[in-house]
Amino acid sequence: MDHEGKFLHRAIEHEELVKAFSFGFKSDLIVRKEYKDGIDWVVQHFNEYGKPPSLDRFKSKYPHLKLSKTEDSIEEVVSDLRVKYTYQSTLDLVKKAGLALRNGNQSNVDNVSQNAYDLIRSFVYETESVTSRSTDVELNSEEFKDSYIKRYEEKKSKDGVFGVCSPWPTLNNHTQGAQDGDLFTIVARTKVGKTFTLGKWCSHVWYHEKKNTLLISNELTTEAMTDRLVSYISCVPYGDLRSATLSYFQYKNLVEALEDMSKENTPFIVSGNDDNMGGYGVAGVEAKIIKYKPDIVFIDGAYLMDDDLNARDKYIRAGNIARGIKKLAKRQRVPIIITWQLSRKGKGQDADTSTIGLTDDLGQDSSLILALYQTEDMKLSKRMLLRSMAGRECPSFEFEICWDFESMNFDEIEEVTTDDNGSVVDNKDTIEFGPEF
Repeated sequence: MDHEGKFLHRAIEHEELVKAFSFGFKSDLIVRKEYKDGIDWVVQHFNEYGKPPSLDRFKSKYPHLKLSKTEDSIEEVVSDLRVKYTYQSTLDLVKKAGLALRNGNQSNVDNVSQNAYDLIRSFVYETESVTSRSTDVELNSEEFKDSYIKRYEEKKSKDGVFGVCSPWPTLNNHTQGAQDGDLFTIVARTKVGKTFTLGKWCSHVWYHEKKNTLLISNELTTEAMTDRLVSYISCVPYGDLRSATLSYFQYKNLVEALEDMSKENTPFIVSGNDDNMGGYGVAGVEAKIIKYKPDIVFIDGAYLMDDDLNARDKYIRAGNIARGIKKLAKRQRVPIIITWQLSRKGKGQDADTSTIGLTDDLGQDSSLILALYQTEDMKLSKRMLLRSMAGRECPSFEFEICWDFESMNFDEIEEVTTDDNGSVVDNKDTIEFGPEF
């Protein structure tokens, strides 16, 4: 069917190009080459003059292109273009993958299969970016009014915490919890404690908040990661658990905790590629989300993920990964918490978003960036500082947590300040506002 001709009819004669954009039209959806230049010119004309060209002007420039009159709405036409693009792209993909398999060196089957798989993975990612639709909200509608009041009342009933809670009250109070579409990023220099912090967070979400949880492990094997999670939940020393030197009572606590865990109905999936650390791309994570339908997703070592777009430059690759994860959170309507490295310049407590390793995109796309710091004195006193490096909708804040691997205590340390008379001073109103981005 002549979907491109129908589109031109609705865009030019009915002047519905604006509506087309609101329904997710992109010129990349046009697969017929003879129409591609003409429709691109219509879009260019609209961008320059604020309206599509007249029918006479279009016919004088592109006399060979046909406008097909239709009673279909512009939304239906754009939907048809989306289906046609996906169909044609899939055919092209099958042909390319088939050629890669047929023409490959049979003595190196693994590499041939991997090349074909990389084509498929890149296709899924690129197709999603082209065919994704926009979400529009009509503020002056009864539906919006009713849904907004309902959402407000739900938030009020939960003391202002609307999303998934972390183990730390200060973080919850400032962010209202991790909400659908949020991207929270934990940053620190290497071996400071990003993975332990992430592990504490996700074990709390599952065990105490009863949320369906998905954890993607890119740095640790699944066995090493589950050791940490079991240690958090059972409160047995991680070092003794790992070396199998628990005391009798500690082992008893471990067995009881595992028994309790086995009776939980809420899924907690730990997923990793032990043969290829960092072997997940954004499309691979999305496949897991579709399969397990988690309430929240954690990704350890997100900077180690594969780039589905196969960029060669490491900075472009990192940017593709960061931007892809943010789009994934919005598309799947799920909060995602990730860890990422700070560069060497981010060693001190004056680090900012410019010291995030490999990419600036996280500074733009993260709802919150939470940095970890620990001085030598803090190590001795078993404390860790968590500081918001940047937050989209909250003031800057910081708080300390316990960092005790003997008692497995990582709770927030409540700060108590007294005045000259010994009375407790409430510091909540002295928080300074940080940068918004």
